[in-house]
Amino acid sequence: MRVSRSSHGVRCLLAASASFAGLVSAGRATDPIPASARVTSVFAGITCEYSSGQEELARLLAERFAARNREVTAAMTAQPPPVPSTVLPLSPEDLRVNRAAYLAAICAQLALKKPTAWQEECYDAFLNNYESTMRTYQMLGRAMAEGMSRLDKITLWERAELVRRLEGGEKINGFSYDPETKKGNTEFRLPSVNINDPRLKELAEQRKQLTRDYQFKMTKAEGGGTTYQASASSKKQKKAKGSASDQKPEATGVSASTYFPVILTAEVMALPVAEQIERLWDSAEAGSAKANFEIVARVSAATPHVDPVIAGLVLHETTEIGIIDHYYRGKDRRWFCDGVANYVSWRVLRDLHGVELANRTHDLGALLQKYAALREQADLRKWPAAERQSEDERQTPLNTARYIFAERAVALMVEHGGQDILPRLFEEIGKTKPKKVSIKTVEKAWQKLTGQKLDTILAEAVAPPVATPSASADP
Repeated sequence: MRVSRSSHGVRCLLAASASFAGLVSAGRATDPIPASARVTSVFAGITCEYSSGQEELARLLAERFAARNREVTAAMTAQPPPVPSTVLPLSPEDLRVNRAAYLAAICAQLALKKPTAWQEECYDAFLNNYESTMRTYQMLGRAMAEGMSRLDKITLWERAELVRRLEGGEKINGFSYDPETKKGNTEFRLPSVNINDPRLKELAEQRKQLTRDYQFKMTKAEGGGTTYQASASSKKQKKAKGSASDQKPEATGVSASTYFPVILTAEVMALPVAEQIERLWDSAEAGSAKANFEIVARVSAATPHVDPVIAGLVLHETTEIGIIDHYYRGKDRRWFCDGVANYVSWRVLRDLHGVELANRTHDLGALLQKYAALREQADLRKWPAAERQSEDERQTPLNTARYIFAERAVALMVEHGGQDILPRLFEEIGKTKPKKVSIKTVEKAWQKLTGQKLDTILAEAVAPPVATPSASADP
């Protein structure tokens, strides 16, 4: 299953409108910054890197940073991170506590008396991944907050000098500049914090015990957002040498620095030092230290406990494995298996929690509008099984659109055949041995139960919606 849906980094424009602003980047830290015509001193335990003549300002800034470090450390010691007091719907805790109810609801739609052994392992494997992902985010949020209490390096730059040196081709860690747009970026990396979490280790050990292969990836999508991908295989896959997971990430072009950047605009430079420090530290302007601290605090505090898309994927994959394991393994299964898996994962949540919460995993109506332009290309019968697709084919918008139109087809089957049509259909399909089941078996079972042809449903699934006259229209 592939679903598209955001990222974090301290990005600073060197434009005249802002001295610096942004979040925290995960770039590489490669210190120190070039020392030519620069001075490095330690004030109040803070290492300061600055240009000649800026010593007093650097010292005052260092004192502010040292005082803030003490305040943040004290606050963190006094107030441990909050933990949700109740089980949140769609959270890993919810899927774990209500495991039996979710599995039973899936099986009811598939006419299964109980989940297959593979279904149970699949559910637990993807739930393990879900919990690991959410817990890692939470641990990183805490680490970010802790890192912000140990800021011990400052790099102080006059904007004009910084731009001049970057335009001249000098490489300065943490900074880049585009002479055409007259804009630049800065990337700052927080001091490293060791994440030592027993539960994450326990989950990792559990994954090693799985008898089959389960893959889950979250990657940046083109144009922003995140793409979620999940797959299950009947066999353990051997890790190929030089596989994507072994490869080192490519350099982004801007090496992050562990020096916290403070940039002086011409306007600030014209002020007395006492006023400079106030503007740089405590003003409401986007580039002030206070503004950036607040941004980082919001990011570190906003660690998610729930990701509805991943919760939906747990149910989707468990449903699909139930179909493949018990009913239908043919190469022409794609639209039916993924359509049913998408629909059932939504249906289970609708029946247990209501439409509004189910739509948080995916909203079929909105997605049909989003991919409307691909209707004519989405011939579901031509959609190959995932194992017969290349990685490039899996990444295309058309492939994603076909999940949506396949779900629409199954929703139409329920609309035409009744709310109980899926378990009745699977009972009929189950009269044929799994190795012999093909899409023709599904078509015959459907026609026997409803008197309709499945071709009609497939055509309607990719047809434009019929316009409904408005109440104010002329008769």
